[in-house]
Amino acid sequence: DNDINEARTFTVTIVDVKGGKLGSNATTVVTLKDNDSVFYEKLQARWKMNVTSKYDGAISWNVNVVGYQEDQPGYNKTLFVTGVLGYDFCQLEMNYYFDMETKTGYVEIPLGQVVAAYDDSHDIFACGVTDDGYLSLSGTVKGTWNEDLTEITFEDKDIVFYIMNGSTGAALGAYDWVWGVSMTR
Repeated sequence: DNDINEARTFTVTIVDVKGGKLGSNATTVVTLKDNDSVFYEKLQARWKMNVTSKYDGAISWNVNVVGYQEDQPGYNKTLFVTGVLGYDFCQLEMNYYFDMETKTGYVEIPLGQVVAAYDDSHDIFACGVTDDGYLSLSGTVKGTWNEDLTEITFEDKDIVFYIMNGSTGAALGAYDWVWGVSMTR
């Protein structure tokens, strides 16, 4: 089911063996983890990222959301979206938040991150746009998912994929400019 439950633990003891001999390890503890409670893992899948592009109109990219393993420090904190801009080598990082008490969560795309290398001296950055029309390397774009985890809808903010030199700030221009971002599966 999709109900969120705490892990359940019980003990199993073997008391009789037919045709064999019972050893000293006759008892074990079994823990049933609720895989419905780990939305972090449920979000990791193939998705379609739908955007409206300033240059191409309504388009979508086949993307894959991946994350860290349970024993790694980024688990339940960071997800990665590969396939952005239609290329496997382009990747967005997303922050992941979930409150077990309220059973609500969201993801955020941090702006200012490098999405891909453009050439030897330039990278493609995910930038925001300020109210007065300037590019910004700070802020986030928040996305919330629906109840059955088939859609993530992001705030209606512009994201400009801008090509620039990360060291000098020298800019080549916009690779793409998108808004109306959502992900579906």
